[in-house]
Amino acid sequence: MSENIKKQLVEEIRNAPFGLFSIQLDESIDVELCAQLLAIIRYVNNENIKEEFLFRSALKTTMRASDIFDKVLQIFETEKLSWENLCNCCTDAVPSMLGSSSGFQTRVKQLVPDVKGVHCMIHRQALAAKTFPKSFSAILNQVFRIVNYIKGVSLNSRLFKELCENMEAEHQVLLYHTNVYWLFKGNVTARTFKLREEIKIFCEQNNKAEFKIWLKDEVWLHNLAYLANIFDQINKLNCQMQGRNTNIVKFTDALKAFLCKLELWRKKLAQDNFSMFELLSLILEPKDKESISMPESLQSNIISHLGSLKSEFRHYFPEVSESEPSLVRNDFRCFAESLPDELQEELIDLQKRLICQRCL
Repeated sequence: MSENIKKQLVEEIRNAPFGLFSIQLDESIDVELCAQLLAIIRYVNNENIKEEFLFRSALKTTMRASDIFDKVLQIFETEKLSWENLCNCCTDAVPSMLGSSSGFQTRVKQLVPDVKGVHCMIHRQALAAKTFPKSFSAILNQVFRIVNYIKGVSLNSRLFKELCENMEAEHQVLLYHTNVYWLFKGNVTARTFKLREEIKIFCEQNNKAEFKIWLKDEVWLHNLAYLANIFDQINKLNCQMQGRNTNIVKFTDALKAFLCKLELWRKKLAQDNFSMFELLSLILEPKDKESISMPESLQSNIISHLGSLKSEFRHYFPEVSESEPSLVRNDFRCFAESLPDELQEELIDLQKRLICQRCL
């Protein structure tokens, strides 16, 4: 059955318009510490863009660029796929993939000079969002210590679950953080914030004075609430970048919207307005009926972090050319001069033809 599915896939790829296709590669270590190379292929079929799993292959020894290239070369030769039809290659940022002298993409471009190499956008987004000031990083590490203390011991985990059930808490367990899925930090911090009262009682019962001091500190809780809020926003952006129908146009729109939000949040914070951070607004107590106070140090740290976050995103995502997206969004708003020479005259013909059709 698998051979039949693979045969149908290869046949569809060969019959794609002009035979063009793109591939995305990722190599990772599985639970048995074996390196696995995964490849996803994208092509056009019946006027629809399709994404399918092409192959998985174990890298039994080293994970050098030559090893990865040999695996892909073997698949191309076995399935009789032409390198000349490869129009785009997406990889992550490890040296074996993006190395300028001997990386996988460099080897591919030696065979197909016109192929377009791309650094995985989700990977870049994850790297950009990892930037945090020392003060926030310290809070994160303390949250992980609390979680590990409760979750790391089976007895503590069972006792904490029973405590949450008796207090009719919204949740009964905390969540582990893992560096592999680092965006899970958002769920970890949010769950810790929601169960902060239950955690404080549990720490008091178990004489964990250090944890108890943190959980009683208003400034510490303010920082925790902000982290939960900002990670939630980053997670939403990450989800918008995923899915079978995601493309460069949708991603660019989502990224630009997020950058605009960061700038808007900075301006609103400067005006003592932090309604966009729901959890933070929840715990800040108003001095009077009309205003809510935020510690100046926290306000300054948040404004600084939002600024650095915006800078990191701009660093990892240089300005995307507007010519290609504008052509896709609206043919009439795209100027011929903004396109490559070979497409300029075709665009003019297309625009004039569409105008005539609309007039009729």
